[in-house]
Amino acid sequence: MSPSNKKVNLFVFVVTLFFVSSCFDLTRAAKANSVSLAEAAEKQKQDAEIHKILFEDNQSIQECLNVTLRRKTPEVKKNDTKPDKPLWTVVILREEIIQKDKTLNIQQCTGSLIHPQVVLTAAHCLHNKPIAELKVRAGEINRRPDKNTTTFHHQERHIESIAYQKSYDPTKPKRDIALVFLKTPFNVSSSTHIKTVCLPPTRFPVNATYVRCFVTGWEKKSHHVKLGHANFKKIDLPIIPNYRCQKVLRLTGLGEEFNLHKSFMCAGGELEKSALEGNGGAPLVCPVCGSSGKMQVQVGVMSWGFKASPLPEVFTAVSSARHWIMEELQEKKLKLPNCGIKWNQDGVEP
Repeated sequence: MSPSNKKVNLFVFVVTLFFVSSCFDLTRAAKANSVSLAEAAEKQKQDAEIHKILFEDNQSIQECLNVTLRRKTPEVKKNDTKPDKPLWTVVILREEIIQKDKTLNIQQCTGSLIHPQVVLTAAHCLHNKPIAELKVRAGEINRRPDKNTTTFHHQERHIESIAYQKSYDPTKPKRDIALVFLKTPFNVSSSTHIKTVCLPPTRFPVNATYVRCFVTGWEKKSHHVKLGHANFKKIDLPIIPNYRCQKVLRLTGLGEEFNLHKSFMCAGGELEKSALEGNGGAPLVCPVCGSSGKMQVQVGVMSWGFKASPLPEVFTAVSSARHWIMEELQEKKLKLPNCGIKWNQDGVEP
């Protein structure tokens, strides 16, 4: 065979090989695309089923929880609930040494200020963590651990002790709530952006009501998670009745035998909207209105979820821990700030 024929045959072989390889890649891509489309269709079907369970009969969502307030309360100013003010939302930071003389402040939990010297948060994110490595910061907007950049002047306090309910078990999903007692109180009297939040009574009627509430915390940017960069944000979520939430959660890997503990409540369930990831302990606050006024009440503490809409997020119901909270405060000789109302045992005026 002449050299010229060898070159021609080699060229034909290379072209054929390229063509076959291209066809194989196209076939594989087509199959992958077909699978992804099928998965997307199945996901859409599941989302529709979940939405139907959560919002059956096109359940309307209230913008305010209507109860009769026993005592007149001041109207909540519009700018009090804007996302550019943290108010009662605080962040619990853990100091991490990265070099000999350099530390970073890493977000450990989110919490709420229920007293100038007391923070309410989730138990799971603090359990077995050394108190000496933790501190609480209030009044922060945007966080950069390497720089103290914030719109408002923030305050920091060291932790004296942490209280958990006696029945709390980190291996079981229930009573996920904790109280953080500070060595010194935050200065709230002279601050416009650091305030305490009101708590509901023991039998507060929020669990069976569709009402639009909001959760606040710090949205972490994916490429800065390890560095702790985050921006303060507020997300509105509707309260979902527990029986419907449990029905949806049983469709997940939790299984048909899963029972949602009575200490929990649920919120969310809307497409393209989920609670803030990495904000365990974040406060879920609802607007409460009546003929005599309007106020904000913290009904939940963020506990766990599946990080995927439209599955609802699970919160510890604050009302379920009200007695325990009051006992712990009384032991420390502390009293909750006066919110301007007096609840009866049912949470409404008789």
